[in-house]
Amino acid sequence: MADNVEVSAGSGTTIAADEITDGTLGTVKVQYVKIMDGVLESSVKLKIVAEDAAHSSGDGGIMFLAVRKDTATALAGADGDYIPLIAGSDGSLWVRSTDLATLAGAVSGSEIQADVVTLPADPLGANADAAATAGSTGSLSAKLRLITSQLDSIKTAVETLDNTVGGAELQVDIVSGAVSLTGNLPDTSGGALAAIKTAIEIIDNAIAGNEMQVDVLTLPALAAGTNNIGDVDVLTIAAGDNNIGNVDLASAIPAGTNNIGDVDVLSVAIPTTFYMGQKAVTTAGTEVALASSQAILSGVTIKALHANTGWIYVGTNPVTSTTGFVLDAGEQVFIEVANLATVYIDSSVNGEGVSYIGS
Repeated sequence: MADNVEVSAGSGTTIAADEITDGTLGTVKVQYVKIMDGVLESSVKLKIVAEDAAHSSGDGGIMFLAVRKDTATALAGADGDYIPLIAGSDGSLWVRSTDLATLAGAVSGSEIQADVVTLPADPLGANADAAATAGSTGSLSAKLRLITSQLDSIKTAVETLDNTVGGAELQVDIVSGAVSLTGNLPDTSGGALAAIKTAIEIIDNAIAGNEMQVDVLTLPALAAGTNNIGDVDVLTIAAGDNNIGNVDLASAIPAGTNNIGDVDVLSVAIPTTFYMGQKAVTTAGTEVALASSQAILSGVTIKALHANTGWIYVGTNPVTSTTGFVLDAGEQVFIEVANLATVYIDSSVNGEGVSYIGS
């Protein structure tokens, strides 16, 4: 049937109502076609349009179907059979290019694998074996060989120089050669140099560590009065009385016995505070400290109370009736100590004790 032609019943002809209906769609003539098992699908209209015509919403047509195949495989039995189009899981139409398949087979990871079948005999020049010297003709490969050889020679020379360097200095061995000295030398035979050497050695012998050792043969008399002469090492002092004035000891005197001769003590600091009290022994045979901790300078005097009927025992901890210094009632003893708490007392009678005073 021709397109864009109205069809009506002619003389002696019957046209089924399900075959032909209204033949217009807007201003365009259309055909209604049975497309499903001989049954008219009236909602489908095949619109015939011109080339490059614009699409309009609602245009009718026949959709081409494709079969989803996640892996591309043939859906026909033999070469030359009709076969449906196939699409992958993402809806893309499966296509194959023989060249692309070959190229894909050469890819490994992110690299293309290539077999080099042949190469030119000399890719760097037509005359690979031609001799080459600096500034002359020759193949590129020969010139590269020359450069490599020259670099090896430079490397060897630099290594030789490096071996002569010690720290930041270049070490040089003088194998031979005359030494010429000019100037005003008093003795060209070397006598003056020998005398200088001897003098320097004498000076060197006087140095201990970083100090020059000097023996003072004589000194002027010290002025009358007080004189500060710094640190003095006294090697020997003559027997008898020696007045060396005021001496400041720069360091502590070593432990043990030290004989420093006769010393005139001009003054002694007088204590400005003294401490006194009484102490009783609650239980006879159980010593007690004379007082709580208290530093003193000039010692302490301890006296047994007059009301005592027994004895008092004085000493260091522990003090007992067999080890302590015995005091009867009214007797006293003076002890040089630095702290009252180091003196302990005991008694032969409960509740009896002593009185004390110290500074």
